[in-house]
Amino acid sequence: LGWYSYQPSRSVAIVSRYPIMDTYGPTHNHAGAGARIMLNDEPRQEIVAWSVYLSSRPYAPLQACLEGAETEDILAGQARNQLRDISSILAALAAHVSDADKTPVFLAGDLNTPSHLDWSPAAAELHCGYAVPYPVTQKIEAAGLTDAYRQVSPDPVADPANTWSPIYETYVY
Repeated sequence: LGWYSYQPSRSVAIVSRYPIMDTYGPTHNHAGAGARIMLNDEPRQEIVAWSVYLSSRPYAPLQACLEGAETEDILAGQARNQLRDISSILAALAAHVSDADKTPVFLAGDLNTPSHLDWSPAAAELHCGYAVPYPVTQKIEAAGLTDAYRQVSPDPVADPANTWSPIYETYVY
């Protein structure tokens, strides 16, 4: 197709029909990589896009719904794995976020965690009775990024954001 690409590891890649002007990463655990992409030359229009794939284990929905894990254990697992991955990514893109009013920043990929905005107390019935303040998405929000889905659909009960596979009682984790 004549497109542009950047793949610094097996875990993450960016493919763009627009020219890639600069690349960033990979970050800790090869969990993230970014690129500055030029959408238009005259007038100059660029974006910064990050592709992420955080550690997949432990996987919090399975811990909650299949194992009946305590919330503290779920959070501890995230602190050991996914939180380290996202911390490295957010450190690498911090300068871009501070300049996002000129050059928009996009973070997309597989976080391997639900959002604290979805697993809220109001929506606990939708999530095996759990309300979990997931630190990965809290950290992303604190870094200045906005959850685009929750911006458009703010009610996690009326508009659930269930992006993980269904839970089967026979599933082997």
